[in-house]
Amino acid sequence: MSFDNEEVIEDDGTPLPSLGRVRMSPGAAKLREKLSGADIKKVRTAKPMDPEEAAEKLTRRDEKGRLRIVALQDNQLVVLFAQLHAFGASDIEKGRIKRILKENWPEYHSNFLESARNLAESELAAARRSKSMKNEESNVIDLNGFDELCTYGRKHLEQGSGGTRPPLFTHGSEVVRVRETGDVLIEILNQKTFNHALNTLAPYRKTRGDSDHISAAAPRDVAEHLFSDPALPLPNLEKIITVPTFTSDGDLIQTPGYHKTSGLLYMPAAGLVVPSVDKVDRAAAVSAAAYLVDLVADFPFDGCTRAQNVANPGASLTNFIGMMITPFVAPIINDVVPAHLLTKPAPGTGASLLAETCQLVIDGKTDLRPPLSRNEDERRKALFTALQNPKNFLVYDNVDGQMDSPTIASFLTSREWTDRVLGRTGERTVRNGSVTVWTGINPGFSPELQRRISLIKLDAKMANPGERDPSTFNVKGDLKTHIRLHRGEIIAACLTLVKFWIQDGKKKATGLPLASFERWYWTVGGILEAAGLDQFQKNREDLETVTGGDGNPMQTLVAAWYSAARDRAHPMDMEATASGDGGLLALVQDREISLPLRLKRDAISDYDYSSKSFGTYLAQAKDSTFNVEYGGREIAVSLTFVKRTNGGALWSLVEREPVETPNGVKPRPVLEPHLQAVATAEEVQSFRCLRPQHRSALIAKLEKRAAA
Repeated sequence: MSFDNEEVIEDDGTPLPSLGRVRMSPGAAKLREKLSGADIKKVRTAKPMDPEEAAEKLTRRDEKGRLRIVALQDNQLVVLFAQLHAFGASDIEKGRIKRILKENWPEYHSNFLESARNLAESELAAARRSKSMKNEESNVIDLNGFDELCTYGRKHLEQGSGGTRPPLFTHGSEVVRVRETGDVLIEILNQKTFNHALNTLAPYRKTRGDSDHISAAAPRDVAEHLFSDPALPLPNLEKIITVPTFTSDGDLIQTPGYHKTSGLLYMPAAGLVVPSVDKVDRAAAVSAAAYLVDLVADFPFDGCTRAQNVANPGASLTNFIGMMITPFVAPIINDVVPAHLLTKPAPGTGASLLAETCQLVIDGKTDLRPPLSRNEDERRKALFTALQNPKNFLVYDNVDGQMDSPTIASFLTSREWTDRVLGRTGERTVRNGSVTVWTGINPGFSPELQRRISLIKLDAKMANPGERDPSTFNVKGDLKTHIRLHRGEIIAACLTLVKFWIQDGKKKATGLPLASFERWYWTVGGILEAAGLDQFQKNREDLETVTGGDGNPMQTLVAAWYSAARDRAHPMDMEATASGDGGLLALVQDREISLPLRLKRDAISDYDYSSKSFGTYLAQAKDSTFNVEYGGREIAVSLTFVKRTNGGALWSLVEREPVETPNGVKPRPVLEPHLQAVATAEEVQSFRCLRPQHRSALIAKLEKRAAA
């Protein structure tokens, strides 16, 4: 600065810049109010001036001894002190300049000069702070606004959740993290745990002094806003997988970590080595299928021996292998999966061990759960909790009694599961990516649940299955130890089946699919058929018999009616009234058939039902068709309404031509009585385990024997 009178700072309309958190004296603040934005800009950009040069200019006189410059204006004084401060002048040097100014221009009071100096130094401090902040994050709580702080947090949550092991995910409607303390757990975050993650990934600051910062927690309103954001930029977690898995495009995930395109997080057990399955042919697929069959052939599927299981794998054995390969193709199925029922007639048959076999292959560990509560609310909560522990199989062991649960029926056909979380308002949703498995001694299920079940039946054909001689088993010693030792090979066999099916064009399974589970049926059934296992879901007709418990009451009534009508010694006919003597209600009481109806007010037995409720019950089953057994044959009959008479509504049973069931399965084969008479016990036992062509051969053999 030359101190020339011509150097006047023009006001160009520039607004006063912000001081941020820089403090100044009251006198300096009052002086600042008199200056323009252009004045402050000049102060903040002042060039350094040596104190000696400043003193020389302030005391310079002409030949007459007059000062060469007039008194400085307020803005010029502030700029002068800014130049001295920019040079690094000491307090002593600045004090000397103040004395010169006061001596030359007495109107300058000491307080005013000190305010000018304080204002200059404050503006320079604010300039330095503003310059440094341009290269810093907008995360200073007492400087940056709400939007800036939210933007900063969102940006760092996104950046910090990249890579192959993100710390945070979205899962269903939730923000979650994966915990590995013991079992792998999908932890749904609440506001408190989210705040912890936010402060870790996006550290905030607040000012200390004029230019320093200290760390600080995210402001409450910012953290709550981010936690409530439904579009938070976090990776989506579809499922945690523990074995190599095929994506929806048929690519095989083999590298541990998060795979963004599929949303799968692969977390294999330490030391798991799976042989390569790059390219396979039909022979390799058939061999892999035989390997899996051989692994479990000692289990008495459908009452068959090991030799029978190996020679002709039946429906239950095929269904079990389908259950085992389901997790490998879950992204391809991309839909709901039925429950798998491992049922047995006696303890010690091996249903629990068979379920553990699947768990060991896929999850590397076993986890048998007790049966769910009979309370629907408790069932819903338990299922929601179970889905946070990402198991491929939810195995509920030793299920008993009769199960009829709207909650479970809904769970089995839901891709996502919703419930309330303790301590939070509103409902929360998680992915339903587990396969439900039940084991038990002939547990019963309602018709609504029966159609959601894949049946795997075990029957050792002996009173005490646990007493079987282990030396007759192919796997010597502990089966679970054998699986742990050969887990990689078993996984490779499963992958081989899928790989061949993909190379072969992903052909769908033949036959009509299982209602509500079409994608699962087409995919898993197609894989098995491609490898030569053609009995997938061919035991659908057994479900009602095996899982009916007390049975379908209407089925029981129709069967009793048909049997009575065919019995010449019985007065019943194929047409009958609902009530009255010789009517259907009388048959119900005579045969003691339990119905889900109200009893009469004056009932004298447990089967004395109200005629009105019974009529409504029949009307609900109008035109329904039932399969009944009579004389060694299975006959389809329909319940039809005929007319109303003085004696009440008249109903009729009408025989139908045998048709295939909705799943493409013909009525179950039953040996005719005259063939059973000439068959050996072994032939009768093996008949249900045989494939159709082998059954035909056995029937022809028995026909010849009967004719002889």
